[in-house]
Amino acid sequence: MIFHTRRLVILTVLFVIPGQAFAQENDTSGQSLLIEDTRQDTASWGTALHFGLHGHSFEMDEGPTRTPVFMVNMEQQLQPALTVFGGTHLGLDINAVGLQLGSRIYFSQQSFLGVFVSAQASHTLFDLDENTEGTRTSLSGLVGYAHPFGDRWHLSVSAGAQTTHTRTETTREVTRCFLMICETTDVLEKVEEQEAVEPLVQMAATFRF
Repeated sequence: MIFHTRRLVILTVLFVIPGQAFAQENDTSGQSLLIEDTRQDTASWGTALHFGLHGHSFEMDEGPTRTPVFMVNMEQQLQPALTVFGGTHLGLDINAVGLQLGSRIYFSQQSFLGVFVSAQASHTLFDLDENTEGTRTSLSGLVGYAHPFGDRWHLSVSAGAQTTHTRTETTREVTRCFLMICETTDVLEKVEEQEAVEPLVQMAATFRF
């Protein structure tokens, strides 16, 4: 497995920040009245910032279209046990950017807590090299568990499966000359399409506000 510095930084932030928030909340435990008032307001925290990693696995030396991505979502509670989310994701190993949206249902009847199931769709644009670019569309379903770290922070892990459709186009530069005037154009050389069903794993931190 190849560990690059930026991946280690992302993983560190993902787990250290919630831990620091939890420690700060414990440091103020003596202010019991203030904490009690805050907990009474927990039910009103219906919006959350959700960020983490997801991918076929967390191996960093996989194929270029299957490496993990870093995702950031805004998640909104619609009902006590139902949320919807949407956001963007960035590739860790290649030049890739995309959007995703989905929904989660929590069996605890409380958003952002306990066992949940989720469904999501995503679309990604990526470049493999200067001559090859592509798109990837996926639909996935996951089962996971969210655990609180303090009043506002939650950590979650989930696993499931996704169906994917990947399309890549490779072009090459062709120079044509006519009467001493030359022009360079891109010519489509190859198109490849691939469909697959593969496992999906995800870990994330959620901040409610």
